[in-house]
Amino acid sequence: MNTTHSKFNRGKTTLPEPDAVAHAHSEKVAAHVRRLLDAGGGWLSLHDYMQAVLYAPGLGYYMAGTQKFGEGGDFITASELTPLYAQTWAMPISAALVQAQSFSPSPPTPLPQVERGASNPRPPSTDSPFPPSNPPSALPTPLQTPVGFADTPFEKGARRGQAEAKCSTPSMLELGGGSGLFAAHLLQQLKAMNCLPDRYAILELSPTLRERQRQTLHDKVPDLVSRVEWLERLPDTFHGVVFMNEVLDAIPPRVVERVGDAWYEHGVRLDDGRFIIASQPLSDPALQALAASRFPVRGDYVAELNIAGEALLETLGQRLTSGSTLFIIDYGFERAETLPAQYAGGTLRAYYRHHVLNDPLLWPGLLDITCHVDFVAMAEAAQRGGLALTSFQTQGEFLQKQGILDHLTRIGAPEEAAYLSAAQAVRTLINPEAMGGVFKVVVFRN
Repeated sequence: MNTTHSKFNRGKTTLPEPDAVAHAHSEKVAAHVRRLLDAGGGWLSLHDYMQAVLYAPGLGYYMAGTQKFGEGGDFITASELTPLYAQTWAMPISAALVQAQSFSPSPPTPLPQVERGASNPRPPSTDSPFPPSNPPSALPTPLQTPVGFADTPFEKGARRGQAEAKCSTPSMLELGGGSGLFAAHLLQQLKAMNCLPDRYAILELSPTLRERQRQTLHDKVPDLVSRVEWLERLPDTFHGVVFMNEVLDAIPPRVVERVGDAWYEHGVRLDDGRFIIASQPLSDPALQALAASRFPVRGDYVAELNIAGEALLETLGQRLTSGSTLFIIDYGFERAETLPAQYAGGTLRAYYRHHVLNDPLLWPGLLDITCHVDFVAMAEAAQRGGLALTSFQTQGEFLQKQGILDHLTRIGAPEEAAYLSAAQAVRTLINPEAMGGVFKVVVFRN
C-alpha cells in the first residue's frame, strides 16, 4: 500500500505564473506522465518521473525550447556570470592537455555521430539519456561495462554512422555545453595561450541547446567554430580532457527512505487529478543493500542514490586513455558530512525563474529538478573505472588557486563599471556562503 507524503504546500505562491503557452506545454508533459502512471499500475518512481519531465523527447525540460539560463531563465551557471570563469579554467585545462600530449593515445579516439559546425541538427534521440538506475550487484573489473550502461544512448548506436576521426593530439570533451558560453570563452583564452586543442567536442542531448551553443560559438569565436564537434554518444575511447559542469545533479536518482526497520522508495501517483509524492515498500534487494551501506547506522533517513551518474563516471574511467583528465564541478556533500537541517528530507529541489522549490511536481516540464551529489559515491565509481582521484576542493579554493583574482585585476581600474560588475560575479563564484562553498571541483586522471 502506498504511503502518501503531504509535505508540499500548493497554496498561494509568489512564483511568477507561467503564460498560456507554457501552461499548455506543461499539460502535454503531464499527460505523458499520466500515461506512464497508467502503464505502471498507478505509481511511478521519482527516477522515472524525472526522466519523463526532464528528458522526454520534445517534451522534457531539457529537450524542449524553453529558456533555461540567464536572467530570463530559471538559473544562472558559473559561465553565465562572467568570462573570467572560463578564462581561469584555461590554465588547469591547458596543463592537462599538455600532460595528455606526452601520452600516445591507444587506440585512436573515434567520435560517434559527429556534427562539425553543421547547420542542421540531428533529430532528438528517442532513448533515455541516462543509464538505467539498476544498482550494481558487484564491482566490475576494468574490462567490464558497468551495470546499467550497455543499453543507453551513451552506448547504443555509438558505431552507427560515426565519423572515424583519428586524434594524434589531445582533444577536449564537454558534457552538457549549456548556452555555449563556457566553450566560447575557454577557446578564446586557449587561443591566446597558444594551447588550442585540435578538436573541442560537446556531448549535448538537447537539440535546442545544441543549436544555441552553435549560435553562441558562431557569434563569439567564428574563427574557431571549425574545431567544434557535437556528439550524441560517448566515444568508445577518448584522449585528452573531459569537463563536466553541473551534469551529475541533473541525472535522475532513486530516492530511498528508511523508517524504523522498513524501507521505501519515493515515487509519484495521482490524487484527485494532481500529482503527489507517494512511497511504496522497496522491493529491490540490491537497491536496499546499497542504501543500507550508505545510510547512517541508526535513525530514519532519506537519500538520493544516483546510480546512473555512478555508471556514467565508471564508464568514463574505462574509456579515457592514459594521460587523460576528468574535471567535475557540481554541488553536493561528502557522504560523511552532516547534511544541513533543510536537507533532512533529501536534497531533491526544483528551480523556476530563480526561485527554489521544495515541490518538484509543480508544473511538469517547466521546472529544473536536481539533487545534490554524493561525491564519495562518485569518486568510488570513477576509481572502479580505473581513474585516480587527484584533487577535491571547494570551487572557491580552486578558482583562487588558479588565479581568478589575477584575471579580475586585468579588467581595469577598481572604480570602473566593468571591474565592479566582474568583481560581483567573482564574489559569487568564490564566496564560501554561496557558489564557492557548496560547489566542489573534483579532478581525476588516468
